[in-house]
Amino acid sequence: MTERVISATRARPAGAGAEDLLRASLVAYVDFLATEPAFARAFYIDMPVAGPRAVRHIEAAQHAFARLNRAWHVRARRDHPDWPAVPYPAYYALAGATTELVRTEVRRGKVDPAGDLAETLIAMHLAILAAWPWTGPG
Repeated sequence: MTERVISATRARPAGAGAEDLLRASLVAYVDFLATEPAFARAFYIDMPVAGPRAVRHIEAAQHAFARLNRAWHVRARRDHPDWPAVPYPAYYALAGATTELVRTEVRRGKVDPAGDLAETLIAMHLAILAAWPWTGPG
């Protein structure tokens, strides 16, 4: 999953804007979940109840996602110095919010790459990390 997300950003042209890179990564993430429903169910539904070791793996994945967001944000702030600096717990909270939104979709039975999930995630990331007004669905 992480490899697909990173590959999606690396496939963007040199000089691609921060928003384009964010969109590419989050669309790749949602597309991965849609094409790998067994993984999505195991990771987001089954693992949280599989015991302490599984929960530690989930927390490690959340921290990895938080670090990816932080790396994107640090790079983006070079071009957008007006974007706010945020502490690490904000990145971790964003990872948790993303997980809960995804978990809801997976629990409903299917992640739809044509649905609102990617747009909601993009808007949420930009609202928190760029202090943009909400522009997503709903």
